[in-house]
Amino acid sequence: MAAGSYQGTAFINTEGQLHDEVFFVEDLAHQCGHVMFYLIIWQTDLFFAVPKDTPLRDFTNDVFENRDVYGAFHGLFTYTSILHCLTTCLTANVFTKPQQAEALARIGFFMRKFETDLENFRNPQILTAEGYRFYEAFRGGFDLVRNKYEPSYGHFRYQTQPYIFNYSHFCTENQLSNHHETITYADAF
Repeated sequence: MAAGSYQGTAFINTEGQLHDEVFFVEDLAHQCGHVMFYLIIWQTDLFFAVPKDTPLRDFTNDVFENRDVYGAFHGLFTYTSILHCLTTCLTANVFTKPQQAEALARIGFFMRKFETDLENFRNPQILTAEGYRFYEAFRGGFDLVRNKYEPSYGHFRYQTQPYIFNYSHFCTENQLSNHHETITYADAF
C-alpha cells in the first residue's frame, strides 16, 4: 500500500502470496504508481469537474460500485503503471518462460478491470479537460496492450479471481494442473 500521509513510501505485502520477480514487478509498479499519482494529482480540482469524493455510482448506475471518482481514477493510473512495467519486462525478455505465462495472466486480470473503469469514465461530467487528457493517455495505453497481448490472455477466465490477483487461484480457475505448463505464450512480440 501507499498513502499520501507517507509520501514517497511504498509498502509491499507478500503475506499469503507466492512472490517471485513477476509478483514484485507488479506490486512495485502498483505501489509506486500510488506514490506518483498522489504527487501528480495533488490539486484534484484541476482534474475533476465534480468533488473528488463523489460516488462513481452516481454516473454508472451500478449499485455495487463503492468507489469515489478519485479512487477509480487512481485505479486507471495504477493499471497503466502496472501494465507498462509488465509489458516492458516481457519485451525485454527478462522473465523465464513460466514467469512470462504468469505475467500474461496478470496482464489479462488488470486489462479486465482497466476496461471497466475506462467505460465508467466516458461520462463527460466527471473530468475537466486536463483530467480527460489523462483519460485519453490511459485509453491509449490500454489499446496498445490489448492489441499486442490479447491473443495471449483473452481466453482465460477471471470471474472468481479475488480483488487482488492470485496466480494459484488463476491456475485453479483455468484448470491448469501445473502453474505454467499449459499456458501458451502467444507470439506477441
